Amino acid sequence: MNRLVARIKAIAAASTDTHCLDLAAQVSFYLVLSLFPFFIILAALVGALPGSDVWHSFVEWVATYLPSSSQRALFTAIFDVSRSHTTFLSFGLILTLWTASSGIVSLMEALTWAYGAEDTRSFGKKRLIAIGATIVGALFFLAIFGVLTAGRLTAAAIITHIGGSQEIRAPFEVVRWVASVLLVCLGINLISYFLPDVKKEWCWYTPGTLLIAITFVLASSAFRFYVAHFANFPKVYGALSSFIVLMTWIYISIVILLVGAKADHILENANAKRKNA
Repeated sequence: MNRLVARIKAIAAASTDTHCLDLAAQVSFYLVLSLFPFFIILAALVGALPGSDVWHSFVEWVATYLPSSSQRALFTAIFDVSRSHTTFLSFGLILTLWTASSGIVSLMEALTWAYGAEDTRSFGKKRLIAIGATIVGALFFLAIFGVLTAGRLTAAAIITHIGGSQEIRAPFEVVRWVASVLLVCLGINLISYFLPDVKKEWCWYTPGTLLIAITFVLASSAFRFYVAHFANFPKVYGALSSFIVLMTWIYISIVILLVGAKADHILENANAKRKNA
């Protein structure tokens, strides 16, 4: 019991660590700068898929996960930015890919700190890993979108075929969203495994992953409620309010990610000491 309390205290201390909060702010800044170049990469990938409305459906799906006050502005901005996207592997897109990977480089350094290590990788190696992670991340986003869309269409086809009511849709929706949560947890594990400059064993799901997933859902819901009922961002920030809300939401998400990584590091060290004792 004492060990559990000590670990909980250590994780709580990590969540209020000034350096952790500063790193989260730094990563959030770079991720916001990288956000629209990332969507240009996505637009180029989606442009190679059949169907003229895939990109519109995809952006609508992404917007639903953003804070409500930012959805309309981001939806419009993404379309305006991606409207003139170039073909894949063009020179302009390569430069865009370089820009989009800057946020990943910052996240790599922050995660390395969270795992108690120092990043010793060269500039070139970090940039190559970041570019690869950006492309994989774009494909991962499309994969999640495909799973959710396929599940929704399959459920609709089955319900139409058997002539059932809308109540039958509920189990399909539950399965679809459980699958999406598992994919998100997998994405978190991939980030924690490949991005930091540490050697660790692969584990499908860790306590830190569960902490990140659960806390992220709760924190996002609480933040949305706060923005909708208490905060007055438009009055304070004017036209910039949507982007301030988005940056704040990203900042909260990065803090959760770093605390989850720190939790895994604390638990791994505690387990290693117990085995060596």
